Amino acid sequence: EVGAGLASGSSDLRSTNQSFDSTFSSKGINMDYAYAQYKLNDQFKAIGGKFKFANYLYTASDLMWDSDINPEGFSVNFIHNSELGSTFANSGIWLLEENGGSVQDPHMIYGQIGQRFGSDSVFGTLAGTFYSISDNPVLGSFVTEGINSDPNFGEIFSLSGEIGHRDLFGNGVRTSIVAEWVTNSDTTTSEDTGYLIGVKAAKGSWSLAYNYADLAQNAWPDIFPDSDRFDGLTGTKGHEVALTYAVMSNVAVGIDFYSVENEVLNLDQNLIQLDLNVKF
Repeated sequence: EVGAGLASGSSDLRSTNQSFDSTFSSKGINMDYAYAQYKLNDQFKAIGGKFKFANYLYTASDLMWDSDINPEGFSVNFIHNSELGSTFANSGIWLLEENGGSVQDPHMIYGQIGQRFGSDSVFGTLAGTFYSISDNPVLGSFVTEGINSDPNFGEIFSLSGEIGHRDLFGNGVRTSIVAEWVTNSDTTTSEDTGYLIGVKAAKGSWSLAYNYADLAQNAWPDIFPDSDRFDGLTGTKGHEVALTYAVMSNVAVGIDFYSVENEVLNLDQNLIQLDLNVKF
């Protein structure tokens, strides 16, 4: 399978938003993804290029990864189904920067193993992931926001998961608890850990979610987390509440509220987003 997609916006890796400004000026269209994928069988597949990572890296939340990011490189996915559920393994090499004429190209290597399980009433997923970001002698070579104070990201480990009930209260309400934890054992600072814990509930066309996130300054590169939470910077902690209503199968409206503080910048953020999503 080969595929390619275009999107509005700029070169920002975490957004395809386009502002209507500059007096009716022309707006840019960029390559959002371009990939080649090979599926050997129902258990193994591989992909290369610039691609959406959802099938090659499980994440329980947006604490570490903004959903708009499409990495560049190579990944593999293996799935084995059994009576216990679905066991999966993911791995890959993602390029962060290409330095012509140099062997020092900053890149990320990752490996993940996880388990999905479920019954008529209970469902869940748990995964552990190891990341190593190599050949990064200068922090500014790829971390553009400048919040990280330590360039060492050679040994990062995360745990993520979700467990829920399909009808906990017997009235059609689907509920779940999500959690994610990350630690950077390579940093020389004490700001090395982050976590998110949240709850979700959905019934019919309505869904409600609450998350509390605390991501220390050097727990993770500051260019990857959800950009809506204080511009995606590290050194932040705070709350998020989101309410969504599906008007019809392909149209949804929602409101998303963030109350976050950045301990590095000593600033607070209160953000309200109103969303109209139309799929076609």
